[in-house]
Amino acid sequence: MAARINLTAWLSGTSTRFIAFRIGRGAKDVTEYFAKFVGCEEYTRARANTQNLVQVTKKYCAVNDFSDDKTEDVKQFVFERCNTWLDEGEPVLLERISELLDSSFTPQEDGRFLEIAQDDPFFLSNEVPIEKSALRGLTRYSDKTKKLSLSFDSDLINISVFYNENDQEIRITDVPVKLKEQLATEEA
Repeated sequence: MAARINLTAWLSGTSTRFIAFRIGRGAKDVTEYFAKFVGCEEYTRARANTQNLVQVTKKYCAVNDFSDDKTEDVKQFVFERCNTWLDEGEPVLLERISELLDSSFTPQEDGRFLEIAQDDPFFLSNEVPIEKSALRGLTRYSDKTKKLSLSFDSDLINISVFYNENDQEIRITDVPVKLKEQLATEEA
């Protein structure tokens, strides 16, 4: 168990993430004790940490060179586990996520998820406070009819995918190059 305190960030007041805990087995009690000892009641922000957890999950998939399908499986797995723990009142612990991912997706790479989560630029503590709305960054919207199929990451909503509920229309501003070429060929 260890803690890292960025004194420069703390003294300058430019960051609310000036303390991060490295973890080990059964670290929750020690983490809480240390946080109280230094007078750090709320040392993380749930939204920022949840967004970092989403990015860690995506980086874990990229580092392991997972296919698109396997990446979606991993993202869905982390999303469901976090929601289950939250619903059961259990803490979301990086070491538990890492162990589950190791056993299910990368048995040969013990602890890679944990390593990514606690290294630069994320520096996540073992217990991650979760904001459910930010956790949706791990999900995809998708549906299809007989003649149309549409699928995109939820973090594209109001960035490059816009839904007008009144008109029931979707506007996509970041059209993939290959699709543009296919559409341009069709118009000619």
